[in-house]
Amino acid sequence: MKSAAGALAGEYRGKAEQAWGEARGKAEQAFGDAKDRVRTFQEDAEQYVRENPTKAVFTALGIGFVLGLIFRR
Repeated sequence: MKSAAGALAGEYRGKAEQAWGEARGKAEQAFGDAKDRVRTFQEDAEQYVRENPTKAVFTALGIGFVLGLIFRR
């Protein structure tokens, strides 16, 4: 009886470790994908600012003005 319970516990432990490993792998993949997307967005934003500096400055000023109005209240 005791050995059967130990075997069953070992089986469940193995399944839990396998599930944990799969979940960890998926989480690491998702994190890597998110980092790549953020890096791409940053590169695109930098390129836009280089190509359109005036628009970028006025856009930043507009966003700052709106945020200032919102947070003032």
